[in-house]
Amino acid sequence: TPSDIQHSAAYSDLRVLHDDPLCIEARSYDVDPTCPPLSFVAKYGCGICAVNPYNPILKVCKLSQLTTELVTVYSTDGRNPTFGANFPFGTEMVISCAPSNIYTSFPKDVFGVVAFSWSAMAFPKQFKNPDVTDKFALCLATTSSTVGVSFLGEGLFLLYGFTDVGNGVSCLAFIDGGSGVKNGIVIMTYQMENNFLYFDLVNQKLGFSSSLLARGTSCGSFNFTELPLTN
Repeated sequence: TPSDIQHSAAYSDLRVLHDDPLCIEARSYDVDPTCPPLSFVAKYGCGICAVNPYNPILKVCKLSQLTTELVTVYSTDGRNPTFGANFPFGTEMVISCAPSNIYTSFPKDVFGVVAFSWSAMAFPKQFKNPDVTDKFALCLATTSSTVGVSFLGEGLFLLYGFTDVGNGVSCLAFIDGGSGVKNGIVIMTYQMENNFLYFDLVNQKLGFSSSLLARGTSCGSFNFTELPLTN
């Protein structure tokens, strides 16, 4: 409804227009057929880029708009974070806002989703930096009270007591999901907790550490003490 659009627009003044290449890219992906139609927005003449934020767990889809927001991202030497090049202003990222009822299934204090994929709209891709766009690492903590960490680009990655991947061999169990699955590989978050995973999209490889707890450390052991930015 028009009220949904106005609610979303209140989050940012930097709206993406319907004929912007970013809008065309965002609307090129398949959405659930039960989502509200995007075509009706044009009759209001506002020129916004209407999109459908979708929660695949609840199968809830709402009408929103594509917009931009400034996101603070830190650089790191693998040991500590430092302020990024655009601090304190942040890096402009393309997002879509969504009403609160679309993320009721999310864990406490989680209010959004970012994509790590080959898509041009994925979080790493929006940096438009060849050093960080096609490789990233994820290390998820066991509880929401502990902060995990994500790295964009190549390491060194350091956690207390561990150096966030070596040349050893570990085992990860797989099961056949059958011919009807939509995704080629699915790794559930429970299996990802306190495992350091390194995704190399260039070479289509996944590196993983096995449990960090057995190595005397965890995904919450990255030192988030900020270091001053030096020239």
